[in-house]
Amino acid sequence: MIGYGTSSCRKYLNAVEDNGSVFVKWEAVPKDEWVIEEPETLDTGTNGWLKLHYNPQNNNGEEREIPKRTYRASIAYTNNGYSCNFEDESYWYTFQPTSGTKLINPNAYDRILALTGTIPSMQFGIGNALVDDSGYYWVAVGPRVVNPSHQPNEEITPLEMYGVGSVDIVIKDIDLNDYYIHCNIGGTKQHTYDNGIIQTFKAYPAYTTSPHYSEGEVYPITSNYSGVVAVEFFGAFYNDQNIWVNPVDGLNSYSVSNIIFYKNEYYPTLTN
Repeated sequence: MIGYGTSSCRKYLNAVEDNGSVFVKWEAVPKDEWVIEEPETLDTGTNGWLKLHYNPQNNNGEEREIPKRTYRASIAYTNNGYSCNFEDESYWYTFQPTSGTKLINPNAYDRILALTGTIPSMQFGIGNALVDDSGYYWVAVGPRVVNPSHQPNEEITPLEMYGVGSVDIVIKDIDLNDYYIHCNIGGTKQHTYDNGIIQTFKAYPAYTTSPHYSEGEVYPITSNYSGVVAVEFFGAFYNDQNIWVNPVDGLNSYSVSNIIFYKNEYYPTLTN
């Protein structure tokens, strides 16, 4: 029995099975027999490009905290003559243009293929954001999202980062309601030194980088910066002239609460 209505409504749509046939009719249904179907997702952002979930992927994730205000205030500095601070919580995301035939980081693509024996599922969703066939967004995150024990002087490697789990980016609205963005890891935010979660423009060493960044090396910025950027969404957001063509934004009424990492069956291969 499925009933829909409000407290002021006296008739409800009722489905009844009889000898293999289903009949639908309007009738009175006691309130204690209602079955209300709640929505599982909310489309938000410009043109509804981003799908938020009301629930996490499962209950087996590990929470990664966003650095607190006191820490963020302590690491503010001047970068290339510009102010670099970490105060604006509405600036929590950015974008990573897809490139080449593999679209995500090639090391991520190759590692996932080697572990699973399957080519990573990728397609362009609304606004050309890159998603898999389950609607999970392909994103880049910092090394301590996957491995909270990653040390400042350690190189970031594909063994550590890719194919070993998924994440929920947890964001909240102005009423402090939490929403979950289901994501796959297709890249690494290297310039998150040394918290490993949010952008600082200071680098972890990584063996694949050219030129090779040294520990804590600063990537020069070209304007004042204030943000708490914890995730980069992959997608085809620019044309061949490097002009922004897909308005996948409209999320500044949210802020990032935390990140949840979900290990999969390949996680023990971190050291192999």
